[in-house]
Amino acid sequence: MLLGAPDQIKEKYWRDRYATLQQIFENALRRKEIAPRADWSFYLDLFMAPWYFCVWAKSKQWLLDSAQRTISLICSALLR
Repeated sequence: MLLGAPDQIKEKYWRDRYATLQQIFENALRRKEIAPRADWSFYLDLFMAPWYFCVWAKSKQWLLDSAQRTISLICSALLR
């Protein structure tokens, strides 16, 4: 979908998504579920990259087991 889109379309798409998804990190930070980070978007990139690559680039389903392992690994870094 977005792989062949013009850069300004891709930038707007992700800027809008990040604005919405930032709430997840802010809520977790407020509940003290994660350590404070100056650049939450780095962690969001880590969450999104495997899904985006599997679904859009490879046209395959991101398996639940792989998703859970990825999320557990990223969350363990966020808790430090």
